[in-house]
Amino acid sequence: MKPILLILLSSISCFSQDITTFTKDTPLMDIVTQLFDGKLNKATGECEWQPNAGERFQFGTGKGQVLYTVIDTTFVYHTGYTQDLIIATSTYSKDVSGQREDCHICAPALSLITMEAAPEARHYVVADFSKYVSAFGGWGEPGSISLIEIAEFVPLVVIDWGYTGQGATYSYKTMYYKGLPVLDIITHIDNEGATDEADERYSFDTTMAVDRDKGRLIFTKTGTEPDGKGKIIKVNQTTTYRFDTDNSTFDKVCD
Repeated sequence: MKPILLILLSSISCFSQDITTFTKDTPLMDIVTQLFDGKLNKATGECEWQPNAGERFQFGTGKGQVLYTVIDTTFVYHTGYTQDLIIATSTYSKDVSGQREDCHICAPALSLITMEAAPEARHYVVADFSKYVSAFGGWGEPGSISLIEIAEFVPLVVIDWGYTGQGATYSYKTMYYKGLPVLDIITHIDNEGATDEADERYSFDTTMAVDRDKGRLIFTKTGTEPDGKGKIIKVNQTTTYRFDTDNSTFDKVCD
C-alpha cells in the first residue's frame, strides 16, 4: 500500500468572481472551468488554468505554471427548501513529459463548490466556492471523499487520508463544513514496521458513528497504544463531539 500524505493549510481561496448562477443542465466540467477561469481540454476532460499571484503559494506553484483540475466526487443533498449540489475537485500538476506528478508527497488539492436551487428553479446559485481547501492524498492520487449529515440539513464533507513513515502507519478523518475544516480524528496508528520486538508493537483503530438526532459524532478507539511510560496497554475509549451549528464548531461532550 502506497503511503498517503495530507498537508493542511489555513488559507482558503473563496469565491469572488461574477459568475453566480448556472442552468441545471450546464455540464459540470463547464461549471468548474468557468469558476476556475480556465480552459476545458475536451480530449482529456481536464480544466487547465494558471493560479494568480495570491493562489500560487496555496497551490505550491510558480509563476506561469499550468494546473489541471478534474471532478473527483459529486453529491446531491436535499434540504427542506433547496436541492444542493456539492462538487469536490482535485487539482494537480504535471511533469515535463505531461504525466501527473506522482511522488510520495505529491498530493492533489481539494476544492469544494456548493450550489443551491429550489426544486422548481431552472438555475443553480453558487452558494460557496472554496478554490483551495487543502492538499489531500499522495502519490499523485486523491484521498477518499464522502458526505455525512451530522444534523438535519447540516452536511459535512469527510476526507479519509493517511501516510506511512519510518515503519508506522497513520490514518485520519478530516471533516469540512462549508469548505472549512472543523474536526480531525486519528482513525488508525500502528508501528508494525518500526520494530522487530513483539512487546513493542501496538495498533489501534477508531470507528465513527453518527447520532443525527443529537448532532453528535461518536468515536470508539480500540486496540493497543503506548501509555507514555514505556508500556503498551490495551485501550477501549469512546469520545463524543457535538456540532454547534451557530458557531460551526465541534465541542467535546463530557457525559
